[in-house]
Amino acid sequence: MKGNFKKPIPFVVFILVFFGHLLYFNIFEMKSNPKWWTFYLNMEQYLVGFSLALAFAYGAFTIIKMRGRSKGAAAGSAIIAFFVWFTSCCGAPILVVMLGVLGITAGSAHLSPRITTLITIGFVSLGYLWLRRKVKGVIKRAKLVCVSCKTEAQVPVVHCGPGIVGPEEGKIYCPCWKEGHTEYAEIPKHCGLTMKYVEE
Repeated sequence: MKGNFKKPIPFVVFILVFFGHLLYFNIFEMKSNPKWWTFYLNMEQYLVGFSLALAFAYGAFTIIKMRGRSKGAAAGSAIIAFFVWFTSCCGAPILVVMLGVLGITAGSAHLSPRITTLITIGFVSLGYLWLRRKVKGVIKRAKLVCVSCKTEAQVPVVHCGPGIVGPEEGKIYCPCWKEGHTEYAEIPKHCGLTMKYVEE
């Protein structure tokens, strides 16, 4: 239950950024014009807001998932998050400029909101699949259970994340121990007995 409060964070970030962009468009872009909503729809600004919100939500998701885990995985996720931002409403104009330098014209100073949305969804999808594979291949979901009173406890964090049972009994190893990370910790006791490591 302790980690469940983190699950809605990406969704909350998405909502806040989406409505933040909507307010920005109304107040700063349209100067609170009474017909701002019509322009918002006709200019497909909702797609721009969606792209930006999705980029930030993915960034929050990445931070939550990779906290306390391998630096390589976190760095890779950060790079993907950057590309998500790069193709969102903030980065799209920069992308068009770079394409222009290379002699590739996009037809306007900004990418179409629809194209921006498709590119952003593409990067987020690739990032999510990569992140899921990285987490699945390194970290196992597990808990510690007292063999006497059945009290449950979280698995201690060891170097790259929650430890796993290694080759030696009674020890929790770094989840990347096969890659050379050998840091470990003794499995804690409860009711005077060594707790049982149970994979979920």
